[in-house]
Amino acid sequence: MSIKGIAKLIVISVCMIMLFSQVGAQEPVKFAVPQAPIPESPDFATLILRDPWDMTQFTDISQYLNESGQREIIKNPRVENGLFLGTSAGTIAEGNNGNFYPLFPGYETTMLIGKVGHRYPIDANLYHCLYIAMQVNSPADGTSPDRFRVFWFADERFNTAGSEFYGSTVPIRIFEPEADPAPVTNIWKLHKIDLKNPPEGFDTRLATWNDKPFWQGLRIDPTIFADTDFSVDWVRLTNCQANTHTITWSPDSSLSTMWLRPEKTNRYIRIATDVNGQIGRYQLDVQGLAPGRYTVGLSQSLSDCCIVESSQSIVINQTPIVDFAAPSFYSGEDYATSTGNAWDFRDPADTLKVVGAQASYQNGVLDLVTQSSRSADPKIFITTPQQIPDSREYRYLNFRLYTAGPWQNVPDGMILRWIWIQPVGRGDECFRVSHDIPLNVGWQIYSIDLSDPFNGIAEEVAGSCNGLNLHWLESSPLSRFRLDPNENILGIPLHQQLDWVRLTKLEQVTQGTEFTIRIGLNKIPSEIASALFYYTNDLSNPTQHIVKESIKTSNVLNPERIQSSGEEILTSVFQQTVTLPMVMKDYIPLDLPGVANELTYNWDTSAVNPGEYFVCAQVNDTYNEAIYCSEAPVIIIAP
Repeated sequence: MSIKGIAKLIVISVCMIMLFSQVGAQEPVKFAVPQAPIPESPDFATLILRDPWDMTQFTDISQYLNESGQREIIKNPRVENGLFLGTSAGTIAEGNNGNFYPLFPGYETTMLIGKVGHRYPIDANLYHCLYIAMQVNSPADGTSPDRFRVFWFADERFNTAGSEFYGSTVPIRIFEPEADPAPVTNIWKLHKIDLKNPPEGFDTRLATWNDKPFWQGLRIDPTIFADTDFSVDWVRLTNCQANTHTITWSPDSSLSTMWLRPEKTNRYIRIATDVNGQIGRYQLDVQGLAPGRYTVGLSQSLSDCCIVESSQSIVINQTPIVDFAAPSFYSGEDYATSTGNAWDFRDPADTLKVVGAQASYQNGVLDLVTQSSRSADPKIFITTPQQIPDSREYRYLNFRLYTAGPWQNVPDGMILRWIWIQPVGRGDECFRVSHDIPLNVGWQIYSIDLSDPFNGIAEEVAGSCNGLNLHWLESSPLSRFRLDPNENILGIPLHQQLDWVRLTKLEQVTQGTEFTIRIGLNKIPSEIASALFYYTNDLSNPTQHIVKESIKTSNVLNPERIQSSGEEILTSVFQQTVTLPMVMKDYIPLDLPGVANELTYNWDTSAVNPGEYFVCAQVNDTYNEAIYCSEAPVIIIAP
């Protein structure tokens, strides 16, 4: 071989050695994440409120925000792209550091309606692991480490009931385990607090989480500093049962920190700092993760990601959520519809007159603008063509209302009152005025059980009411109705829109006839593997009696018979997308956040004893199963 050929061979050999050396040195870390969706862990807001604190809507944090508009606590609060964003106004020393309520107990002296803790208290023994996915842009000078706190309240009296009725954690270091008081990098972190045993302990002057079986309020203070921006992705309150799954990678001793990046974002959330990269394996507890898809990342640093990311996503399955359209507060026979003209505000015939506000009919709503005044008292006189002989027949007042504003402000007039009027002879009338109905901003559906001892009693009366009972159930006959939509003293005009009002009876069906159960789902029906329906007169026993299905049900696909406790029952297996909206006169559609798919199930009541029952639905999507019950019952009456 010539010298030139030998030289060429040497060059080729050297290049190949270098190439193989580089391949060995730069071989990527190989990730393995669970391939199948992981069941979501039980979460209070999902299972009890049926509305996870996922920051997809303002109502996740809007109640009592900025102390219902009375003090500046959070500047420019908003929900955008699935995040709650804001800036703290003051400091912990000043007492107006930023805070918000995932669960608000309700307003003292007003009707306790909607998704408030009075109606949906937290079982302190069951739910006590709190997870907050949060970024706080704390001052980075390192002179005073930032901290956050969690408060809990026994009822709507907050701290006025005494120290045994509320409690808090000791302020928790945000940047643990970063060195304190070294300068910090403002990153996203998933914070875990076991409220039974918080990391920094309890404020010993107050009640601990363990002191009461139930708590009605939960507050989070994300920072102790003023003018500090913060962002929250989700808040979860779980049962503390570990939900661990294995993540593996090619061993690398330099790796120490694990991160998750939600799909379609550039947001890395630090979830673990105890990773041993050399082992190449980590048992990840996902109970604190909101449903969704995440890329897994690993890094050497506590403050940035990533050296390597998984090529596949880890998927946390969302639990099926059910909302009942029938039976519900507004599904029973409606007074106005039954008299020939539903209060749907499509035309002026729905009102006799409106005073105290600028009013117009626009796009199927009654549009109202009320000027701010100490004497502001707008009134909507609703058309009532026929008397109600017996007020006990109608149990629920429902209305859909939009109220404008940056946040809820109940003390300055975001309240509505319901007035029912009884003729008492010789042209005299008794006007009964309800307790305040607190309003939230945006579009909301409000439902009031008028049989309730508080919600159904008049706070004020006018006219000829001497000797008359003040409660709705004892107000017969009734001839007229009025809504007072606000008492605006906000200092600015208040804009509202009234979509519909329904005064409804309990759902009733004669034994032996069919009752159509209507539910809305947070998933398309093809994602539901099975749905079982039950009826019960004891909500602590939701599976008391199985619902027998009517043969003529039209939207149940491939019914399969299965055995349960030795009894043959019918389950419905949905194998393709089914959207079957009901077609009926004056149908009020499901208009609930996060619920867009409706299913119907026809109940054969032949074997049901007469009585009052709640309907429950047990739904399974092969990964998660949950059971939910209607809030309004249905009455089975004897033929």
